[in-house]
Amino acid sequence: MASTAQEPTTLDELLEKHQLERKKLTEKIIGLRKSVPKSDKRKKREVASRIADLEYDLTKQQEEEVRVFKAKEAGLDPNTSQQEKLDDGISLDRLDALTLGEEKKPAQTAPQAKTKKVNKAKLRIEKRNAEMERLRLEAEAEAENQVDMASVESKAIQERITPLNLAIKPISADGHW
Repeated sequence: MASTAQEPTTLDELLEKHQLERKKLTEKIIGLRKSVPKSDKRKKREVASRIADLEYDLTKQQEEEVRVFKAKEAGLDPNTSQQEKLDDGISLDRLDALTLGEEKKPAQTAPQAKTKKVNKAKLRIEKRNAEMERLRLEAEAEAENQVDMASVESKAIQERITPLNLAIKPISADGHW
């Protein structure tokens, strides 16, 4: 946040300005967190990373402003600092530890990546569907093996009326008694 208004004349004014900036950042963070649905883990991670970046940037900016203010107050050149190199927020020791840790992690987590977490609801649904399919197949097999009583009855009637020289004629229903 570049100060477009007048520069603070005392350290207290500068700290008040920083407190106001911190309050605005907190409001922005709350808005970001509320905008993310609870079920979206990827989006949550992105927002958490963005929040960490915003907080880090604000902290660095405020530290720099305090350093420049104290340098001006002491009559020194605010552009020269004791730390000439750019600080990216992470020490080399910490960076080495992270890279070493990252090299170890893939070897350890590789077996775990293959085994997925079992979703119990999906398992129940699959089990129920498998049971329904098994019952359907059983019913079809049973229906194939069952005797068709209508055909047995018509054959028996045909055998009895053939010696009498009678025939069965189909009658269509007209819907009246």
